[in-house]
Amino acid sequence: MDYRCPVDGTILEAKTSHRGRVYSCPECGGEMVGYAVLRKDPALRSGVKKLWSDALQTKTQEGKTCPICNRGMTRVTVEETGCRIDLCLPCQNIWLDMNEYEALPVQEVPVNSPDDLYEGLPEHTRAKMARAMLIEKRYESEAKESNMPRTWQLVPVILGLPAEDEKVQVSRMPYTTWILAAVCVIVFLITSSDLSYYVKNWGFVNGGPLGHTMITVFTSFFLHAGWWHLIANMYYLVVFGDNVEDEIGAVRFLLLVFAGNFFGTMLYALLSMGENIPTIGASAGIAAVLVYYVILYPRSYIRILVLRFSSMKMRAYGFLILWIILQLISAFTQVRSRGGGVNAIAHLGGAAVGFVWGMTMRGKRDSDQV
Repeated sequence: MDYRCPVDGTILEAKTSHRGRVYSCPECGGEMVGYAVLRKDPALRSGVKKLWSDALQTKTQEGKTCPICNRGMTRVTVEETGCRIDLCLPCQNIWLDMNEYEALPVQEVPVNSPDDLYEGLPEHTRAKMARAMLIEKRYESEAKESNMPRTWQLVPVILGLPAEDEKVQVSRMPYTTWILAAVCVIVFLITSSDLSYYVKNWGFVNGGPLGHTMITVFTSFFLHAGWWHLIANMYYLVVFGDNVEDEIGAVRFLLLVFAGNFFGTMLYALLSMGENIPTIGASAGIAAVLVYYVILYPRSYIRILVLRFSSMKMRAYGFLILWIILQLISAFTQVRSRGGGVNAIAHLGGAAVGFVWGMTMRGKRDSDQV
């Protein structure tokens, strides 16, 4: 996919430099670089984080158009130099015009000891030398660092769950996501003592009385078959839901979740799979959230388990393609076995809701930028 320069419309060229992978304009000299790439530079880490924090506090998008999502970028002023930098919060990218890289705030060089190699040199020379050494050190270890995720990231990955390799920043606390997850946990603790009773009476069963059946479309969302079923669903909800809630707001987030749950359940009912087998769980609604997240951040990185203790990172859209393939295989198995097990059919129904809603909202945002 080609990305165009927000200044003159020239197609950007992908390059790999000591900064990492960047997209530069051969005409104006500007370049698009990832927030995570700049943050790896020890000399820039604190300054870039400060710029990002300032951008999160800015409510208007008055900057250039993002080459990836075509939305207006957030413009932030560098206090030290007065330079104005454009940042795209959803895409996690920063646009730098020619010479703006040098205007980024650099971490101060510590006071040198008498036997320091920099002793006797002018302050600005020492700063440049220290920065060059930091960049060289980071460049030498860049490949190793990119393949070594933080220890806490390995825990869900080893358990077979995906993890955000670089956490997408949020501008506000995802209270709705956390409250929804907390309600599911509380319901599970209440119902686990006699789960079969609650599943029989409040799980969704196709073909029952219409009124009660429609109620159970909602109540079945909060029921889970066991600890792992609960933990996996809540993990997906919390990891991907906070960014979606941050983008569309609490009310629309809840509508997305329960619309995904409703249409996923209705797809299951339409195919009449396992009429006497109750279906429970929040995964259809969470599937809508997952797909919406990928539409928002298709180029973010997801880390997954490959072998027993080996992981790899891939773009979010690649992870979604893999996830859909697995759901299609599971759905085929579900059809052949006449229900039971993982309700992949409901997952696909919920995913369809997330896709339609996400593409609709993305199209609306694109038209607003024209």
